[in-house]
Amino acid sequence: MQVQSISVSGTNLNNTAVTIAASSNFEVSLDGSTYGANQTLSYSNGAFTNQNVYVRLGTGLVAGNYSGNVTISGGGATDVVKTVVGQVAFPISATSNNTSFGTVSVSDNVITAAPLAGYTYASPAYTVISGSATVSQNGNQFTVTPSAASQIQINFVAKPTYTLSLINNGAAYTSANFPFVTYEGNTITLPTLSNCGSYTFAGWDTNNSTTSTPTYAGGATYTTTAGNITLYAVYQTTSGIPAVTYSYGFENNDTGWTSDATQSSTEAKLGTYSGRINTNNIHVTRTGVVASPTSIAFSLMRTSTNNNYNIQVQTSLDNLIWTPVATYPMSDFANGSWTEKTTNLSAYQNVYVRLYYDGTTATRYIDDIRLVEGGLVTSYTTTPNCSNVSTTWNGTSWSNGTPASTVDAIFTGVYSTSSQPAFAAKNITIQNGGVLEITSGNTISAVNVTVEDGGNLIQKDGSTLSYSGAFKTLKNGTSEINKYAFWTSPVVGQNLANIYTGTTPTSITEYDTATDYYVNAASTTSVFAKAYSIKTPVANAALVFEGAPNSGTQTFALATSGNGFNLIGNPYPSSLSLGAFYTANSARISSTFYFWDNKSTNVTLQNGATTTNYGYATFNAANGANPTWVPAPNGNGGTAVVPTCSVANIGQGFFKYIC
Repeated sequence: MQVQSISVSGTNLNNTAVTIAASSNFEVSLDGSTYGANQTLSYSNGAFTNQNVYVRLGTGLVAGNYSGNVTISGGGATDVVKTVVGQVAFPISATSNNTSFGTVSVSDNVITAAPLAGYTYASPAYTVISGSATVSQNGNQFTVTPSAASQIQINFVAKPTYTLSLINNGAAYTSANFPFVTYEGNTITLPTLSNCGSYTFAGWDTNNSTTSTPTYAGGATYTTTAGNITLYAVYQTTSGIPAVTYSYGFENNDTGWTSDATQSSTEAKLGTYSGRINTNNIHVTRTGVVASPTSIAFSLMRTSTNNNYNIQVQTSLDNLIWTPVATYPMSDFANGSWTEKTTNLSAYQNVYVRLYYDGTTATRYIDDIRLVEGGLVTSYTTTPNCSNVSTTWNGTSWSNGTPASTVDAIFTGVYSTSSQPAFAAKNITIQNGGVLEITSGNTISAVNVTVEDGGNLIQKDGSTLSYSGAFKTLKNGTSEINKYAFWTSPVVGQNLANIYTGTTPTSITEYDTATDYYVNAASTTSVFAKAYSIKTPVANAALVFEGAPNSGTQTFALATSGNGFNLIGNPYPSSLSLGAFYTANSARISSTFYFWDNKSTNVTLQNGATTTNYGYATFNAANGANPTWVPAPNGNGGTAVVPTCSVANIGQGFFKYIC
């Protein structure tokens, strides 16, 4: 029940009673708790101040609007009459159509509703269950004006649902949460997927063919919308090589460039010097071939208004014939200040690059030349190739992005961690012509590592090759059946009986230095750097050496008995420089290497310490940069091979003589 109050004051009264009387249907009180049709106000000294008079409707009234008066009289003063109005409202109550959908509460004539998550108001949002009333809604509040005792029902309904679907590489992604069927405005965490081959998971996007950074990252919170949405998994891959910038600013310590411009300290954009041009046909050339140029930038300053000349960016395949890539007229450059130009060179491979000035002899300056080679490029796709993924290094760049733990690395060119980053791959294969050099302080890791015939693995001291599977070196034999060939194992402790695929050699011999005869090997387990003469079981047989690769500096004790000939070989999974080997051991061994050529003659018997050369090609390393080869002599219908290289290939055995 509402109560209103009136503040009353009086002065110059005659101390007779002051009465406060309410008309019918109303009651008054002086203390807010004791009500009646009238009240007598006590005062003294002819005055009272700020007396509160409380007014309310009487009890037992029926619903409706009431009006009346409150009269203040007595004390010898003129009566004061105040008009009052009141209303007896009809009672209202509220209920929910389903308490699982939402709740309601009532305060006076206002109903406050609260839909639960996933629910909203139906249409209509309310129903007058009983009585008579008008209802107005403002958000979650319903104001009721009843004309009779009324009950109002608030109507809730489930929000409409929509489906969030995920597609991964063309296939639906399903889990306990997806597809996600829910209402607008709900949230869910998007999954983070595993990487796919050489591709790294990047996130999710609504574009099923996007080539850009995805809109949503894995693990991001996604807020659903009023519609069915499909998100596509986006993957990224990085290709190319890290960018290298070759700078030239005409400073004293700048290298790698040649220039016809004169070093000058008169003007300089950066540093102390620039290149002064005051004649025609000026070149600034990068030394050597640039494998994968990306761009070249330079800055030029004019010192006159003469525009009758230009500067070109040129490339050449042979450093003789030059082709313009871009031409910049002098009108493109400011007079008295530096102007920079950049030219895109990404369309060119294995070229020489230079700047060429042609025109008037007016003075101008060039500075801050920056030639960028390589550069990593990140690409995005929703259709990654995840199966049997490999990337090939051709000596310049990767064919299919950088290696990863799920990507095979294949080498057909030279790769060295002295200039390229170390990496982890799934499997590593070094093919013919490929070289993998691991320098000190670097680690290359993989599951399986295979060095094919013609490939090379070079491990510098302090480097690490880490593999969890198998290391194999493959060789393609060229011997006829039952011919002997000299072999040295490039791996530790190789069982020589198992080196031929699918068959076992009938004879494995070692050389007895004391007698100059071959004898049956005391063990078929290989010894570091020791060579064995093995009878070929199948013509042109393929060989597989499997085990831990030999690496590092090791020693092999040479026998000095008899004539001092020792059958040794290249113990590493890479070519052995005969010149370097001789130089390192020249105090102990002769300069001549003897290589058995089993095709030069049809010798079938051992010849002991004879001085007759029955089938050895010789290499003399004493001539330094010009070593000499002498092919094996032909005999009995044989055909000698004329060697040309200066290395012993992987697994190659040969004779050395002790000085």
